[in-house]
Amino acid sequence: NILTGALPSEIGNLASLTFLSVSSNQLRSSLPTEIGLMTGLTSLWMQANDFTGPLPTELGKLQSLSLISMHSNKFSGRLPSELGQMQALTNARLNSNNLTGELPSSLGDLPIIKWFNVSENQLTGSIPSEIGELTTLTTLDLNTNLLTGSIPSELGKLRKISTLNLGHNLFNETLPTELSDLTSLTTFSVFDTFITGDLDPLFCTADPRLANPDILEASSFTNCSCCDRRGR
Repeated sequence: NILTGALPSEIGNLASLTFLSVSSNQLRSSLPTEIGLMTGLTSLWMQANDFTGPLPTELGKLQSLSLISMHSNKFSGRLPSELGQMQALTNARLNSNNLTGELPSSLGDLPIIKWFNVSENQLTGSIPSEIGELTTLTTLDLNTNLLTGSIPSELGKLRKISTLNLGHNLFNETLPTELSDLTSLTTFSVFDTFITGDLDPLFCTADPRLANPDILEASSFTNCSCCDRRGR
C-alpha cells in the first residue's frame, strides 16, 4: 500500500505496540507528540516518507526503543537533547534529512548505542567530546554536514568502532594521535575536509597494535601514503 497524509495523534493510544513500520510511503506533515506515549515500542521504522518539522522531544520517553529509522525524510530543526534518555537505543538512522544545529552533548548518555548515522544533514558546530563515552559504538557516520573545529581526542576511546566517517565537513587542524588506538577500525574517512598533518604514524604503520583501516580516505591537505584520495 501507499499511505498518504499525516500520522494521527490517536497513534499514541497504541501504548503496547512493540513494532511500527510505515516506511516507503508518502506520509507527510510533522510527527504527533503523542508518539511519546507509545512506550512499548522497540522498533520504529519511518524512513523514505515526506515527514517534515522537528523531531519531537517526546521521543525521549521511548525507553524500550532499540531501533529508530527516520532517514530519507524532510525533518528539520535540532536533534533533541532528549534522545540521550533513550537507554535501550542501539541503532539510530537519522541521515538524509534537513536537521540543523549542533550535536547535543547528551548523546554521550546512550549506554548501548552501536550504530549512529546523521549523515547528509546540515548539522553545525563541533563534535562534542561526550561522544567518546559511546564505547559500544561500531559505526559513527557524520559525513556531509557543516561540522567544524578539531576532532576530539576522546574519539580514541571508541575501541569497538569499525566505521568512522567524518568526510565532507569543515573540520580542520590535525587528527588526535589517540585515533591510532582504534584497532577495530576498518573504514575511516576525513575526505573533503580541511584536516592537515601526517597520517602515516596513525594509520600506515602495519603495526597490529595500532589502527590499520582497510578503507582510508584523507583530505587533500594531509600526508598519507596508504590513503585513497578519491577525486584528486
